[in-house]
Amino acid sequence: MIALRLAALLPAALAASGALAACGDPPAPGVDWQGCNLQSARLAGADLRGANLRDADLRDAGLARADLTGADLTGADLAHANLSGTIWTDGRVCAIGSDSSCD
Repeated sequence: MIALRLAALLPAALAASGALAACGDPPAPGVDWQGCNLQSARLAGADLRGANLRDADLRDAGLARADLTGADLTGADLAHANLSGTIWTDGRVCAIGSDSSCD
């Protein structure tokens, strides 16, 4: 009985600690979108500094002029993502016309 109660509380405890990605959260610094499907998301100009985007699906996403300083993009799929004028994870600004990678 106690084990069932603890199991029922575990998801709430993990969510409160930030351990679970909340794919429906709005764009914001430090957002945890690990593993989220953000395909074709409109994120132009978004402040995503320090965001966790590990393994996120960002194919065809509009990230023009977004700020990705310090964001973790390990394993993220950026195929055909618009990165024109985006501030990359290391602080450099991507060239106009950058697509899929920061040029």
